[in-house]
Amino acid sequence: MDEGTIFTLILAAYGAGLATVQAILRIAERRRRVNVTVAWGLGVSGGRPEGSALFVVSATNPGVRDVTLSSAGFILPDKRSFLLLQTPGLALPHRLEEGANCGFWLDPRGVAVNLKYEGLGGKVSVVGYFGDTVGRVYKSEPTEFDIDSNLPVAG
Repeated sequence: MDEGTIFTLILAAYGAGLATVQAILRIAERRRRVNVTVAWGLGVSGGRPEGSALFVVSATNPGVRDVTLSSAGFILPDKRSFLLLQTPGLALPHRLEEGANCGFWLDPRGVAVNLKYEGLGGKVSVVGYFGDTVGRVYKSEPTEFDIDSNLPVAG
C-alpha cells in the first residue's frame, strides 16, 4: 500500500469513530432521566418550622424529554420494594416535564410502623424510587433511618 491509501484509511477510520461517538452522545442526551432524592425536612406553617421531622421524597427531570411518573416507594435493605399507595401532595401518575421537579412528604412514624410490619427494626438503609409508565425505575442514594426512634441516623 502506498502512503496515500494508508492516509485515506486512517482518515476514514477516524471519521467513522467520530460519527459513532456523536451518535452515542445524541442518544444519551435524549434518554429519559430522573434524579431522585430522599431527604429530611420540617413542615412549615406561616414561615415557621412546625412538628417533627418528615421524609421528603423528590424527583427532578434534568433531561429534555417529559417523564410520566406512575409509582413511588422505597427499596428495603433486602431488596424488597415497599410501594407507597399514597403520596401526599403528589397525584400519580404525574407528568414531570423537562427541567421540572415534584415530590411528597411522609411522616416517618408511619413509615416506621410499616417497616416494622415488614420485619425490620433498628437502623436501616432505604432507597427511594419512582417508577415511570414505560417500566423504568429511578432510584435515590441510600438514606439511613432509625426505625425505633423515627429519625435519620446521624452521620
